[in-house]
This record gives sequence, C-alpha cells and structure tokens, in this order.
Amino acid sequence: MNRSSEIELLAWIKGILSLKINEKTENLMDLLADGMVLCNLINAFIPNKCKAKQSSIVFKKMENIDMFLRAAKEIGVLDSELFQTVDLVQEDRRNPKQVAICLYSLSRNLKRQFPNSKFKIIGPKLANPNIREFTQEQLDMGKKIISVQMGTNKGANQSGHGTGVRQITPGYE
Repeated sequence: MNRSSEIELLAWIKGILSLKINEKTENLMDLLADGMVLCNLINAFIPNKCKAKQSSIVFKKMENIDMFLRAAKEIGVLDSELFQTVDLVQEDRRNPKQVAICLYSLSRNLKRQFPNSKFKIIGPKLANPNIREFTQEQLDMGKKIISVQMGTNKGANQSGHGTGVRQITPGYE
C-alpha cells in the first residue's frame, strides 16, 4: 500500500471516529492492529454491532478483528475484498494492500446503506449493473454475421515470431 492511500484511509477513519491522530505520521497498520478502531468504525454506523474488548492478548485482538470482518461481510463487503485476521495481528503485517481494499469496500458499502451519511466514499466507485436486453430477432441476426465482415483478418499478426533459440544452461554446484 502506498503512503497516499494510507493517508486517505487515516483521514477517513479520523473523520468518522474523531480520533486525535496525525495522518502524516501515524501508521495505519499499527492503528488497526488490535481491532478496536475497526470495530468502532462499524459501531459508528450500526451501534453495538461489534463488541470489541481492549486487550494486549493476541487472541482477543484476533477476536476483535474477526468481529469486524463478519460485520463488514454483513454490510456487503465481498469475500474477495476481506483480509485475513493474521494480516493485522502478526508482526510482519502480511498484506496491507488487502486491508486497504477492505476499508475502501467498506466505505462504498456503508455509503450505499447509509446514503445520508456525511462521510465521503473513498477508493474506487461501486459499479452499477448495466443489463442489456436483446430480442430473439437480434440474437438470430448475430448468428448470421460472418466474422470477416466485422473487420479485417489482415494486418498485424504473430506470424514469423518465434520464441528464439532454446537456452539450456548446465547447473552449477
């Protein structure tokens, strides 16, 4: 995750929770590591949804993060956008980019569920479905089109391009 994304996420969290943090110097992963801030984010929109407990015990931190992840999923964050609990708990902070993706998705989904919220959406916009309807006549006409009529089958292609000479190098010991 780049620093500008981290600053954007910290500013969003600061705005919702009224935290006294400096986005320029605070580390997002350290702030979220115990799960308290994450649960407070959920509770700001849905009171008492996450009953997090402040603790220095790793198991309790993991419990807090797991409560957040379950609540985020209920709000509409996709499984593919959720992060793993160990991404925050372990010292190496395995996957900060996935944590950012999850928070961006949470932002979009919270705005969708609470449109009158004063908080802005951060990250990519949620796509709207664009369903196309075709008549049977249009579908039948598509079967009659010859592919050469759609464009050209001449021009740039890969003829003459090979992968080159096979390179086999002896192993060194």
